[in-house]
Amino acid sequence: MLALRAAAVTIGPYVQAVGPYELTVCWETDAAVPTRLHWGASQDCSVTYEDALPATRHEVSLSGLRAATIYWYRLDDAGALGGAVPVRTQPDHPGPVRVGAFGDTRTNDAAHAQVVADLLADNPDLVLHTGDLVASVSESYWQTFFRIEATLLRSVPIYPVLGNHERNGSRYVQLFVLPQQGGQRRYYEARWGTVSVVALDTNQAVAEGSAQWRWLASTLAALAGDPGVSFRIVLLHHGPFDSGSGHGSNLDVRSAMVPLFQSYGVDIVVSGHNHDYERSTVNGVKYVVTGGGGAPLDTVTGAWWTEVATSSYHHCLLEIGGTSLHFTACEAGTGRVIDEFSLERGAASPMPTATTTPAETATPTPTPTATATATTTPTTEITRARRRVQRTEP
Repeated sequence: MLALRAAAVTIGPYVQAVGPYELTVCWETDAAVPTRLHWGASQDCSVTYEDALPATRHEVSLSGLRAATIYWYRLDDAGALGGAVPVRTQPDHPGPVRVGAFGDTRTNDAAHAQVVADLLADNPDLVLHTGDLVASVSESYWQTFFRIEATLLRSVPIYPVLGNHERNGSRYVQLFVLPQQGGQRRYYEARWGTVSVVALDTNQAVAEGSAQWRWLASTLAALAGDPGVSFRIVLLHHGPFDSGSGHGSNLDVRSAMVPLFQSYGVDIVVSGHNHDYERSTVNGVKYVVTGGGGAPLDTVTGAWWTEVATSSYHHCLLEIGGTSLHFTACEAGTGRVIDEFSLERGAASPMPTATTTPAETATPTPTPTATATATTTPTTEITRARRRVQRTEP
């Protein structure tokens, strides 16, 4: 735990909701204290935001930033963080994207830590997690997860989905600042450049006609007609084509959602749940099971759809540039390539210009405009303070 002004940081800091012109820094403390964040366009973090309202959950959202630019932040205890932390905002034009993917991190902390170290070495812009981040809803598991992931998530945003071990997902919803679409952060669509990630909650109903199925059909139909999207990735916990010994395929997802994946041109479906690696191609759609992030490994029996499979801890990297996507899966620790393939798509149109762009010519040290609220969440005894800081470039 990091010491911080008469309180200890129990989770974080970590970044969320990184866009071209905004980003959010999150952390939690073991006692309710005021929120203070030092940040700026240089390592000295010359701008300080502070709110006197005591809270244990702290979210500070910075807006009015420049696209594709490195910003720095630190808490009061900079030494414990090793100094200021860099975060790069999204570009606002098409360009190369590096996407990490892994899942089922759970209980083997040493394997989890190795997977995180390997991911960090690949320098991803964002990472996807296929669920079962923790073994149970006990707070100690969440603190362990963020401790192991700390060096990665301080600078790189994570886009997870709910697994079965997150239970009802109430703590997950508190921890991750995800798009509020369709299911209150439980299923959503996120963009990074010309890449779309459609994240699903397969713990909820997925049958044809269900609320999530209707949302998915509408979302994929819109993406299929969007010339600014080059690749469409679906992220979910329970995969439709999976021969792992732990659970096997989810037949509900296969019967209800696979036809949508095929009809609307999904490129890759990434899942977890089984603790292994498996890759398949069914009717032109790639299916990848990446559940080797730290949970006890399963064996892979193989099935008619299986092209590559292995039982090992690993992570995946998707390197996307223009109309090309190169996928690599690497074994943890050794770096051995266990699978790789490439995809080509039609050219995406230039990304649309934002309707509002950040003002860059205002006074250099403006007074932040901020609103703050603090509430108590009885189920986890957490006070939450969400703050939005609208600023021009410091």
